[in-house]
Amino acid sequence: MREDTRSKVQLLEELSELRTRVGELEEAVAQHRLTEKEFKNSEERLKILFEYAPDGYYLNDLKGTFVDGNRVAEALTGYQREDLIGKSFLNLSILPPGQIPKAAMLLGKNALGKPTGPDEFTLNRKDGSQVVVEIRTFPVNIQNQRLILGIARDITQRKQMDEALRKAHDELELRVKERTIELENINEQLQSEIAERRQAENALRKSEERYRTLVETPDLGVMLLNVDGQYQYVSPQVEQWTGYTSEEFYAEPRIGQYITHPDDFSVMDLLFRQVIQNKSTQQREFRWRKKEQAEYRWASETVFPICDLNGEVEAVQAVFQDIHEHKRMEQELVHLERLRAAGELSSGICHNLNNILTGILGPAELLQAKTDDPQFRWEVGTIAKSAQRAGDLVQRLHQSVCFQHESDLQPISLSVAIQEAIQTTQPRLKDQAEAHGRIIKICTELANVPPIQGTESELHDLLVNLLLNAVDAMPEGGTIIFRTQDVGPAVQLIVTDTGIGMDEQTSRRVFEPFFTTKKDVGSGLGLSTVYNTVRRWEGDVEVKSTPTQGTSFYFRFPIWTQSEVP
Repeated sequence: MREDTRSKVQLLEELSELRTRVGELEEAVAQHRLTEKEFKNSEERLKILFEYAPDGYYLNDLKGTFVDGNRVAEALTGYQREDLIGKSFLNLSILPPGQIPKAAMLLGKNALGKPTGPDEFTLNRKDGSQVVVEIRTFPVNIQNQRLILGIARDITQRKQMDEALRKAHDELELRVKERTIELENINEQLQSEIAERRQAENALRKSEERYRTLVETPDLGVMLLNVDGQYQYVSPQVEQWTGYTSEEFYAEPRIGQYITHPDDFSVMDLLFRQVIQNKSTQQREFRWRKKEQAEYRWASETVFPICDLNGEVEAVQAVFQDIHEHKRMEQELVHLERLRAAGELSSGICHNLNNILTGILGPAELLQAKTDDPQFRWEVGTIAKSAQRAGDLVQRLHQSVCFQHESDLQPISLSVAIQEAIQTTQPRLKDQAEAHGRIIKICTELANVPPIQGTESELHDLLVNLLLNAVDAMPEGGTIIFRTQDVGPAVQLIVTDTGIGMDEQTSRRVFEPFFTTKKDVGSGLGLSTVYNTVRRWEGDVEVKSTPTQGTSFYFRFPIWTQSEVP
């Protein structure tokens, strides 16, 4: 009887121990479930950023074999992801034969650790149609493997993430409840489930690393905001561009107002609200500036909603790219188009002016040859010389606006050219000033500077243009100052007047062809010709002006070197 009692006690003790072990195992499983959920949430956030990027993202190895890609990559090629992974772009005939050498060359640069792009390619889609894309590539290391991240510029739809492990959780709970007696079998099953969870965790970590690499590229800035405008995620590139840390963004939602141009902020705020209200993707260009800097740069921003399972907007993602250089190039193209238009107009004008000047120059030279009066010969010679310079000016103006460049550059003394321009112009300025009751004073502060490269006639006309413009800017009279400085590889000329000055908008346009602030006078070509002449000599010019406080033109002329002698 005692032995039976002891046996029951032992069995109860063993059963208690087994129940304790089951409780410990259940606690371990619960912890693994929590960890798995955290990794799943992280993967979901990163996959959303990756899948809903406005461009096609893909990974390939150094042989051109596809490793991964997003929905936009599928839409661009017309192939399913499963059709792309493990296959080379050569086998799929995605590129036309003529573009394969170019792609191979860029792949070679990637193998050397160099990024490429943007490069233009034509893609052959699976259905036979074609699409033109702009591709950038970046070498990346993922799990100790060298891969190539490619970004194909084309905004489309994104894939949704799939969820995968819930069924296994439910099955595990049922097994634990139904088989409490078979402790060893349950133990084996639990250990097996724990091993699977660990594998899933490792897979989730790898996936998170991959998608983080794809999102945090050096070419794009990514931000995630909730519907109240609170920042939830800020990529490192945004921190670099703006000068604000992610912590500062999280703490101060108004940072967007600080870095966005005042004229653009209200529009951007409206765009944000339209994305939430209409559940639509919006795109806009705007100006922004870095922390504690005054200069604004252009950026292109794409904003799209992120919806929950019920279709309600729970967050907004903004992806933007620096397009400042593209904007600058657009402005240059506009300037060139205006010059082309000026060239068409100048052809007829130059022809007629040359005929008129020929009618002046011929009689002047004839009069100069027939008279013995020195004063009269000098006055007639001045007329002939002015007519010759006018003819040269007409020809060079036509060459300038028609993009015809002179190649016969020569060494010129800037100081001598300034004195000659003042001597030539001063009688005219004196007469005009006295006629209007004004006093015009011209001062020089000329340093001993080396010769510059250019042509004498063009430099003379350039200086005369500046003098006449300065006089026009001083209706009440004033002072014009010429300063020269030796600044190393260049000679700097500063021409300053004490006139009425210009606002910022006018200052930006003074070098545009046909732009003028003079009413009923002036062609708007004077300063445009000055600008083109300096740029053709490989120099530079800048204007600084303040209303009521005068204007200064800053010129940098290349120094003539002996190697430039023909």
